[in-house]
Amino acid sequence: MLIEELTHIPRLKDYLKLIASCRSTAEGLVPQVFCTTNPDGAGHEWVKERWSIPDRPEETITSFVEFKLSDGRVARKKLVFIPSRIDDNVYLKDDLVYRATLESQEEEIRRAWVEGSWEGFGVEGAYYRGQIDRAERDGRIVSGLYDPMLPVYTWNDLGVRDSFAIGYFQFAHNQWRVIDYDEFEGESLKEAINRMREKGYTYAEHYAPHDIRVRELGTGVSRLETAESLGVSYNVVRRPETEMEKIDALRLRFVTLWFDRDKCSALLRRLRRYHKEFDEKRGVFKNKPYHDENSHGADMMGYWAMTEVHRPDVNQELRIQRNRQRSRSMQ
Repeated sequence: MLIEELTHIPRLKDYLKLIASCRSTAEGLVPQVFCTTNPDGAGHEWVKERWSIPDRPEETITSFVEFKLSDGRVARKKLVFIPSRIDDNVYLKDDLVYRATLESQEEEIRRAWVEGSWEGFGVEGAYYRGQIDRAERDGRIVSGLYDPMLPVYTWNDLGVRDSFAIGYFQFAHNQWRVIDYDEFEGESLKEAINRMREKGYTYAEHYAPHDIRVRELGTGVSRLETAESLGVSYNVVRRPETEMEKIDALRLRFVTLWFDRDKCSALLRRLRRYHKEFDEKRGVFKNKPYHDENSHGADMMGYWAMTEVHRPDVNQELRIQRNRQRSRSMQ
């Protein structure tokens, strides 16, 4: 199977569904998938991650992906990435008109197409790419941010079909530190609360979006009431007037954010990939976000940014004591 311009496939799961058709019953005919691509495209991030491509690839990279089957056996798949630049193409390297066309592109695309660079590329129309790049340059994405002496705050996005995104925050020295992140689906609110409990953090406050007040059709009980019965009280973040309100708020406050590189890697990927919806007919981006698997993490951060109280109370010890009482009631 040959796939041209692999990064035009926006999601890894779409690619995996496609290659599931690559199989053989003929002896000696080994199923293989060959792909070509430039770094630019909606699937840039997952392609770079799957093949372990560095920012400036210099040599062939070989890696393996393992799959555990339902019967306990393990399947192993070999992945090979071969970098290439214009000078590696014997037919094009001396074509001055073609080279001039590539050289005339904007800097990011020029580096990708001419030099084979995967550095700094992101999803076109991404909302927070510039903010994350700045956080990298400022040294605000580091390892080991968690401080056991400080209380932890959570912000949540409770999506449809039991989709959850939970961000774990601490506040210190006028900095909001995102120390941990969870995302999952197909679990109940009780299971989500158990996840928080198992972290072992000392919690001060929990925040959830306005729809936590909506009553379930089957029980007539809201998730807010369910959480309270399980020992967790959520502060309700008001409903944004427009979808852009959350985005603009987060852009404004992004400069105060620090991220744990290891525990928030999934969240950073979500924020990098969260992008505008594209109008295929008109050939322009719409002024609204495209809703996909990146939306939950981005929405959670938007609710953090919209929260009116952006600074914990001065007397944090009272919060810690109150939370310890809550934790005992949850156990």
